[in-house]
Amino acid sequence: MINYENDILSPLVNAGIEKEDVLTYLSENNIEYSQSTTCLATRIKTGQEITVKKINRIKYAEDFIKSLTHSETVRVRDIENTAQIELENIDPLLNKNTLKLVESELKAVNFEKNYFRYWNKKNHEKKRYSYLQTL
Repeated sequence: MINYENDILSPLVNAGIEKEDVLTYLSENNIEYSQSTTCLATRIKTGQEITVKKINRIKYAEDFIKSLTHSETVRVRDIENTAQIELENIDPLLNKNTLKLVESELKAVNFEKNYFRYWNKKNHEKKRYSYLQTL
């Protein structure tokens, strides 16, 4: 809808090509693709205003978490000022000092709370950690 309102062209959508079609093509043709390269605006809850400030804090938070965990894919979703942190390797974050550091950094960019989810790529298992920091 927003594409039409802003006269943004979407040739793949117009051709009926979906995300899975693109991923299959990339895989079949041995073209490297990182899942973390998706648009940062997709990390903002549907219906919420997309602002430069939100995009910048999401980018900062993702880069920060990547630097701590060395995970290939990290997504920080902005859900009403709560950082939903999704990553493959949560182990480096599971100590008190590191959690306090994460809390401090996310508070500095105005996230009020955060929680973690991780997934195992091999078996597509997803788990949500109930550790919730009120920042």
